[in-house]
Amino acid sequence: MTPNRIQHAEDLVSIGRATEAIAMVQQAAGQGDPSALMRLATWRLPAVGFAERAGTWVNVAHHAQSFRQAIRPPAGVWPEGRLFWNMLGRRGLYDPAAVRQQIASSSPSFSALGGELPATGVDLRLHQLA
Repeated sequence: MTPNRIQHAEDLVSIGRATEAIAMVQQAAGQGDPSALMRLATWRLPAVGFAERAGTWVNVAHHAQSFRQAIRPPAGVWPEGRLFWNMLGRRGLYDPAAVRQQIASSSPSFSALGGELPATGVDLRLHQLA
């Protein structure tokens, strides 16, 4: 298995054994025993569940919908957005709406994500027809 043919986590495990190439892995916090991939990682980061994050989903039908954080993650576990926000050197608290606005302004395919989204979301394909 070569690195450009990775299809499953098991592929990464075999590559990691062969090359020690795995540096960082995220696994949902409180998910029991660490996976084989997690055990091979140099850096292990806990991940949050879907209800512990805020942001915007785009599904396979190109429908975008924003969502709010429903519950707080366990102490010391950051949602991925906050982690990336801090890694990028952004100041202040993580702001998923600001990230969505930046994506909307930098990509015509996501321009419909600018401004407030309705609770029902938007179909990104409809906005590309105009």
